[in-house]
Amino acid sequence: MSNIVFFGTSSFSVPFLRIVHKFCQDHNHCLTGVVCQPDKPSMRGQNLREPIIKKIANELNICVWQPEEITFEWIDWFKKKNITIAVVVSYGRILPKNLIDAADLGFINVHASLLPRWRGASPIQRAIEAGDSETGICIIDLISKLDSGPIYYQEKIPIGERETSEDLSNRLATLGSHALMNILPDILQKKIKKIDQSSLGISYAHRLQKEDGLIEWNSSAIQIINKVRAMHPWPGSYTFYKNRRIKLFSAKLGNSNLKANPGQIIEIGKKLVISTGNGQVEFSYAQLNGKSKMPIKDLLNGFLIEVGDYLHS
Repeated sequence: MSNIVFFGTSSFSVPFLRIVHKFCQDHNHCLTGVVCQPDKPSMRGQNLREPIIKKIANELNICVWQPEEITFEWIDWFKKKNITIAVVVSYGRILPKNLIDAADLGFINVHASLLPRWRGASPIQRAIEAGDSETGICIIDLISKLDSGPIYYQEKIPIGERETSEDLSNRLATLGSHALMNILPDILQKKIKKIDQSSLGISYAHRLQKEDGLIEWNSSAIQIINKVRAMHPWPGSYTFYKNRRIKLFSAKLGNSNLKANPGQIIEIGKKLVISTGNGQVEFSYAQLNGKSKMPIKDLLNGFLIEVGDYLHS
């Protein structure tokens, strides 16, 4: 029997926790606990919000640990748990070597990219933003250097032309959780070889910030469309009109024959068509601060937007 611990925090890690829980039940292993980030203040700052993975762990009656920091004292405590292996999926913190060494077979990590491309916190979003045609899942032997460990398993999938980060994340979570279920027995039995990552093609997926959603109208239409897809659902893509912040959704290439400058409004009605640094972008939905997402035609009820005016970055 193996003692397994799961490290994860975000919603992406939920199907992985469920499948590790099922794996342990089916194969007489012990899921000793779940480690996730501490509860964080909510958007309005009134109450603490617990990570989704904590809620799922509680539903499954699994012990939850939420260390504020990975201290020497916490690592010493962890060592006493006699962990065989740890599974890490979207935990959100680089783990120190002395913690990784505390498990008999080390730590394995499921990462949502084709490593070494897109090491880092936001691989799904950055792959779409960059216009990549494919991505995938890597299961790696975790080391203390960011997403640099040797690879146990890799699987590729194409990225759809209209696919958002939310869509792609759901597909990769399904793909990755099933891959983990298939490969975990071989890792526990030391029946699988690791392959070192290539030193070529390394890129970094820097953590998303709210400011990443700001649309730069001097960019090309294709770049803007990719960005809108990448930033959905968070932080969303936004611009400003007469100092009013507007979120924009459902972007696709426009086909108006009118010529205009970057950021200039070409058409407003059932759709909003904006000129860019190269081509035009058409949006179907928008959202004003404090309002719900609405079709473009409904945006015009009580909010005047005129053709020829400019949206600003």
